[in-house]
Amino acid sequence: LVKRPHNKNPDFSGCYVGAGIFLTGEKRAFSRGRFTRLKPKNNFLDGKGGLGAWEIAARYSYTGLNDSGIEGGSVKNATAALNWYLNPNTRVMVNYVFSHRRCVGDAHMVMWRFQVDF
Repeated sequence: LVKRPHNKNPDFSGCYVGAGIFLTGEKRAFSRGRFTRLKPKNNFLDGKGGLGAWEIAARYSYTGLNDSGIEGGSVKNATAALNWYLNPNTRVMVNYVFSHRRCVGDAHMVMWRFQVDF
């Protein structure tokens, strides 16, 4: 929330849509209004030749930054992702993001993250 004294507080908006598919056949479980922890069919280095779970995903997002006298423009992002779940507690994520802001230009980003969750 952006607060400005003596003026109406602006109300910015945004939305996104995303989709993904597991190349190794897993399915993402949904329970009580949220996704549960993913459990690969075969953990990586499990002694049985397991490769973990591999997912490709995409997302598009839009953020509008104009309201109450603020002219912030809009930002559009397109993301392509490759996610590798080594086991239920560990994953590696690589994202490519293309971002466009009108009258400013484009940005290309590659991001990666290694996550351990207990």
